[in-house]
Amino acid sequence: MRLGFYFAAAIVMATLTGCSSIVPDYVAREFAAPRPFEPNHYIAVEKEIPLVLASHDGKSADEVFSHEALSSGQFVLTSDLSPTNLVATLGVRQYLPYSHVGFLVIEDGVPFVYSMHSGDVDVRKLGTDGALVGGIDRESLKKVIRSNPVVSIFNPSPDADRVKLIAYIKNAYAQHIPFDPFFDAEDHSRLYCGEFIAVALEHAGAHPPRPVLLRNNAAIAYISRSLKIHDAYFLSPGLFADPARHVATFSAVLNQNQIAAYLAVPRELFQRFTDDQRFGALIEIQNNGGTKLRPSIREFISQVLSMARFAKTSDPEQMAEMVHRFAGKFFSDD
Repeated sequence: MRLGFYFAAAIVMATLTGCSSIVPDYVAREFAAPRPFEPNHYIAVEKEIPLVLASHDGKSADEVFSHEALSSGQFVLTSDLSPTNLVATLGVRQYLPYSHVGFLVIEDGVPFVYSMHSGDVDVRKLGTDGALVGGIDRESLKKVIRSNPVVSIFNPSPDADRVKLIAYIKNAYAQHIPFDPFFDAEDHSRLYCGEFIAVALEHAGAHPPRPVLLRNNAAIAYISRSLKIHDAYFLSPGLFADPARHVATFSAVLNQNQIAAYLAVPRELFQRFTDDQRFGALIEIQNNGGTKLRPSIREFISQVLSMARFAKTSDPEQMAEMVHRFAGKFFSDD
């Protein structure tokens, strides 16, 4: 579960309050899944399609994994410029580009990712235990890469006891520790994604990073009240991404240049998000309750990735400077 998804649910709730019907019945029928014996030409073949990594010269995931220094206990961070994840990125006072974090655990030679997720938000129960139900998921690293534009691996600090770390991860998974809908970092009977990582590190004798303050923004304050979030601090996923301990970055859709540009985009959006800024400048609520980026934001991301594709450098600092210069021309000063 990403914090932004939960925040966005509150925005949707506030926007649609009083609507008796979001989607007409005849539209809902047309978008319902086909029933048995009805035509359906989009059923997936039940076999694994080889994952080719565009960020590694078209090599298969297995080829790349066998040469990377992957090991159990590493952090797996994902970046996804979806509307809900941008809410999380913009909602804290420190720029942190990643939106979710989990642990890598290699089992019988296969890398898996353990992370704290949640299910769908029940907006009728916001502020209660029943609004959000979830727990620790276990997914293959291949699946995580397919589901996210950018996936990066980082080593934990050297003082983390890997044996104790893995023991805690496996035990937490076996105990079905639930997701924390109130993001309370003091109560470890329920956890959110960053808190799961921090608590595991403490069990392993390591010191987790200090949480970051939520932004002093009217929209964030409203959402926090709606969700009964009392903490002014948040263990953001990006806190666990130490460049000095970077191991590898994967993408099934972006080349190396585009990865660097993709990670630079949210910095530009973050720098323009002032405390009096509304999320509506970036995110649009649709009639069906879903969210999408505003056309200007989608166009900005698209043009950045187009430029980056054929850039002569993939150096993160040089790419960030290129994106910054382009943002200065693309966005108005108003």
